[in-house]
Amino acid sequence: MDRIQYDNQVLAMIVPYSQHMVETIDSLEKVEEGIYRWKRVFQPTVDYVEIPVSNLQMDLELKFNSTYKMIPGVNYNGNKWGDGKEPQGFSFDGKPYSFAYHRTSVAGCTYAQNDKWGIGMFVDTKGLEDCGFACSILEKEGKTILRVLLPEQEMPVTYASKGNLIPGYSHTVLISREKPLVCTAYICVSRLEDGKAGYAKLLDLAWKKNYHIVRPWYDLGKIWELSLRFAKESLWSEKGGHSGFSIGLSRTESGFKQVPGNKYEAGWCGQNISFGVSLLYDYYWQSNQESLNKGLACLDSWLQTRLENGLAFVHFNAFLYENERDLRPIDSCNLGQMAENYLEAYEVAAACGIQKPAYREIALGICDFALNIQSADGNYPSAFNSHGEVIQRDGSTGSFLIPAILWAYAFTKDEKYLNSAKSAFNYYMNSLKQNGFTTAGALDTHCIDKESAVPLLSSAIMLYHITNDREYIKLAEYTAYYLSTWQWHHSVKFPQGSILYDYGYDTFGGTSVSTQHHHIDCYALRYVPYLIRLSELTGREIWKQRALAVWNNATIGISDGTMVVANLLRPAGSQDEGFYHTRWAVPNAVSQWLVAWPAAFRLEILRKTNFLRKTPLYNDGIRV
Repeated sequence: MDRIQYDNQVLAMIVPYSQHMVETIDSLEKVEEGIYRWKRVFQPTVDYVEIPVSNLQMDLELKFNSTYKMIPGVNYNGNKWGDGKEPQGFSFDGKPYSFAYHRTSVAGCTYAQNDKWGIGMFVDTKGLEDCGFACSILEKEGKTILRVLLPEQEMPVTYASKGNLIPGYSHTVLISREKPLVCTAYICVSRLEDGKAGYAKLLDLAWKKNYHIVRPWYDLGKIWELSLRFAKESLWSEKGGHSGFSIGLSRTESGFKQVPGNKYEAGWCGQNISFGVSLLYDYYWQSNQESLNKGLACLDSWLQTRLENGLAFVHFNAFLYENERDLRPIDSCNLGQMAENYLEAYEVAAACGIQKPAYREIALGICDFALNIQSADGNYPSAFNSHGEVIQRDGSTGSFLIPAILWAYAFTKDEKYLNSAKSAFNYYMNSLKQNGFTTAGALDTHCIDKESAVPLLSSAIMLYHITNDREYIKLAEYTAYYLSTWQWHHSVKFPQGSILYDYGYDTFGGTSVSTQHHHIDCYALRYVPYLIRLSELTGREIWKQRALAVWNNATIGISDGTMVVANLLRPAGSQDEGFYHTRWAVPNAVSQWLVAWPAAFRLEILRKTNFLRKTPLYNDGIRV
């Protein structure tokens, strides 16, 4: 059998293969409707000879013209959106790109679809840990081919850092009749229907095949303690009219120091307002007076940045220094998180017995500005100057305002907020469905990414709670599958002596950043509560598994205050922003950039999931 069928329709064919002195033996087994197991054995054509081989291939030729192609975590329909600093298209100088299994979020995975069918393929890593493998997608004579290559290679070039392609590589292994090379691939076929992501079955199978629990480094209470210590002991700063938190610590010869320059940010990397909220919670839960004092000082300090037009400076330096204002755009990512967290701060402060109407006012001012500038199609622009003029409209960054607008509705019950949020949600959700990706949430890139899909997931869950319309649950699940294309479904083997080997780092459950930044970070922490809620709403355990896998992966590398990496002691609660799990920057190493946001996000999850006791804000982990 060499045909892939669904409902008796032939949709793909196994392509025979041979190489000089190499023959293959294929077996194709139908596991269930739409799922096949393909095993190919590569062996020499002669006995008693051990021969070197490279560039061995397994090709699956599709019998329909594809309109969308994807290599998860790497390439979304050619990566044509953005400024082009990552590999674009599926070939380079006429030769197909090949990507090593450790670079893709599903091992050796390729996927293609048209308006009726979706077909994807991935590789079982067992037995191939030392050999390695890669994948490609190519068009040949108008036909789409999904390809697995063995042993590992990245040709004709390797994407080594943002905007940087270096010469590729191709490994060689020895095979014999006694020790052939055996590769098992799984092929998944889906009929596109009911608004489901065509690759859902593919991702579910890959998750199930590789699922295991990554042991977290610390329990929840310890995570809360360490994250607060990092904020209060290492990031706290009172300087130049600002009371709050540094954006992070950079490595110096003598140790880690707060970065100079533009070091204070409301949301995104700096997360000053979120830290302030968590400190208020620490007082509410544990009567910690230092936490209350610093939390209020930070939140009150940022009130100074409010502008008459409703906006607020999201970088404190732009408030302090007029000459920096044109250098620091006021972006919707920061604004959305700022407004959302200030509304949260208003309510938790009240629970602590402190009335702070200014917290509510600054948040609603941001939301009202967003409503006034919203396009007729529902789009919120991505960035503004201090005069409220739009300086960037494209991309999905405006979606970060939707959760804040829904919070504004929850506080005021004013229908204008709900109507605006619904319109924006429809705009960005339709864009995801039409394009197969979201864009430019990561403010240091202009490309396809995962971050800008996070507010779609949280907003879908919130809209369901507000409207009781179960269509929003379907849309939440659609978004969750897109986010899952960025989540690692397998464990990468690291060489002894490397930092990631010494960490015992397990890639399983982690997520990469964007098509321009090929490393794993902890950003998926932000949507952990919503995956847990999605699991409850759908009755599907896989969403809870994915959420816990994100959390457990994101605990790796947190310092307890005694941790030494590359001969430098790390402060308690600190953690690298980036884990270089593939050939990126310094492979198998870490970024040495101890940024603020991972600790802030962990605190946010813990307060949203009621890990200590009932809170005044959250019901089942979601504030609506």
